Amino acid sequence: MTNHVQSLGATGLRVVTFVAVASGIYLTARFVFEPLLTVVLDRGGVEITLRRTIEQVVHVGVLLLGLYAALTLSGFGESINITGPFLAAVTLAVGFAARDVVNNLVSGVFIIADPRFKIGDWIEWNDTTGVIDDITFRTTRVRTFDNEIVSVPNSELATSAVTNSVEENRLRITSEFWISYDDEVTAATTILREEAKALEEILDRPAPTAGVMEVNDSRVRIQSRIWIGDPSRRDFVRIRSLYLSRVKERFQEEDVRMPPAW
Repeated sequence: MTNHVQSLGATGLRVVTFVAVASGIYLTARFVFEPLLTVVLDRGGVEITLRRTIEQVVHVGVLLLGLYAALTLSGFGESINITGPFLAAVTLAVGFAARDVVNNLVSGVFIIADPRFKIGDWIEWNDTTGVIDDITFRTTRVRTFDNEIVSVPNSELATSAVTNSVEENRLRITSEFWISYDDEVTAATTILREEAKALEEILDRPAPTAGVMEVNDSRVRIQSRIWIGDPSRRDFVRIRSLYLSRVKERFQEEDVRMPPAW
């Protein structure tokens, strides 16, 4: 009975030591070391994507360090005895279960290392468009037009065709218009360029463009391209809406017909 009580007391002491060491390291890192690291990275002018990556690596490292220190100092590390076959079975099971996780981790490393793929960039993939809100080793969070956050597995972005519409802090806005086959194409493309030049938010360089993309028996498809500087989701939606509204009004004034889609 006495030995049993002593055993329970020793185990309780180990549990208390484990919790105290793990909590102490985590809280110190969370409220002292990590904020200090953020300040140093900010003052050093580290690019935001790389900064987030460093912070994530440090956070995971602190968790592993706290777990190792807690196991060692509490004595649990010495008492854990795992046989070889059992360890092999666990490793195999974890390996199968973690295939997608590992794939996303590897893809995340390549994405983070790509200087043309950064937080704040405007991307298009698989008929989805949005702004990169955050990049982790497992997923990339993208904010869509509807202000929804989509968590995309890094493996999906790494294996899909991704279009980065932002170049040198400029965002290209592409719009398409159908006009009647009998209408003057030159007049329509002139309206598209003039309305683009009339808006101050639309850049003069690169110059707005407009051209014919498709012709069929009854309609002509025209595409316009404009660029805005320092793009954000709010600016994109506002400027595109204003531009399309002005084009529609000019088409009506100039009697350029826009047949309904079928």
